[in-house]
Amino acid sequence: MTDPSWRPERAIPISDALDELLNAVEAISDPPLVDIIDDSQVISTGITALDRVCRGGLRVGTVTLLDCAMDAHAQALLYSTARRTQAATVLAGLNRLATTRWLLAGSSGVAATLIDTGHVSVRNWQAIASTIAELAERELHIAEVASIAGLRHVAATTNPSVLLVERPELLGEFGFILQNLVRLAQTHRLAILCSTAQAPGHTDWGLAGLERVFVDPSTRGSQARLVTDHETDGMSEAFVEIALLEGSVC
Repeated sequence: MTDPSWRPERAIPISDALDELLNAVEAISDPPLVDIIDDSQVISTGITALDRVCRGGLRVGTVTLLDCAMDAHAQALLYSTARRTQAATVLAGLNRLATTRWLLAGSSGVAATLIDTGHVSVRNWQAIASTIAELAERELHIAEVASIAGLRHVAATTNPSVLLVERPELLGEFGFILQNLVRLAQTHRLAILCSTAQAPGHTDWGLAGLERVFVDPSTRGSQARLVTDHETDGMSEAFVEIALLEGSVC
């Protein structure tokens, strides 16, 4: 029998209906007001190499996209920024428990797989306990979101300076999501950093308010190569060391 779930008369939760409406409104609303945004405020990521290729750090009102060849590099750079930046930050992922586990792994130096299974030594538990105390002092929130409307709600209710978005391509059509992330950054005066290893066939990279950082595996062992090509400043390059098991930048 044909699955009737597609039928327009099916009932959906009000939260889903609101998300659907807000996404439709965003799709037809005016483009971001780029020329009234002052991007002079720069926020350090806490990662020297990333700051270098980003001309000092993340810019308020701008989306910086880490376009990575490997998922592990995308995650390590995003989560290390969450741990190191001194600004009030929200890290938005698809699963809050998994996000927290990888944050803890990178801070403690204990592999995420060990934390997940509970197979940790006494020394590891001591490192984890110390890390929990340190992370608890940070201006850091963890969000679990599945739509651009969810990100908008998080930004409005937590009022961060930096919004980190993991795998934005999973939130909807990629070009639509990028446009709405720029609008979100400018409306709420945010610096947004997002990471992807699977930009699905996107070709329009001329969006005002979007900066792109290429992240490629380096020939130097576990290092990754960061490259940007700014219209005014030209090409910039830097290298970072990645600890893959902990998902962090060394």
